[in-house]
Amino acid sequence: MKKHFLLFFITSITLIISEGCSYDKESILYPENACDTLSQSFSNDIFPIINNQCVSCHSGTTPSGGFLLNSHSTIKVQVTNGKLIGSIKHISGYSSMPKNSPKLSDCRIEKIQAWINQGTLNN
Repeated sequence: MKKHFLLFFITSITLIISEGCSYDKESILYPENACDTLSQSFSNDIFPIINNQCVSCHSGTTPSGGFLLNSHSTIKVQVTNGKLIGSIKHISGYSSMPKNSPKLSDCRIEKIQAWINQGTLNN
């Protein structure tokens, strides 16, 4: 009888532990992995993304597609006409960017969208 109770107890605890975390959110469990979009700085948050992902093709005297993305003012032009966000979100009707590469991470896209929503400040 004690062996059956012990086996039942261990099995119950194992099920509780294995099922207990299945609905937890990663951003709550690991806040350092959460995507912070509260206040985006162009120089600290946005330009590093664009510089690492876009500038190699969208700079110089003959930028790809004729789109310069090497400064706040040139990026803001593409934000204003909707092409930047349409392209990085891979929205139908826009050229998906980065070209021939995987889509930017959801967090990077969320940061750029937040910066746009916050007024595309040059800060």
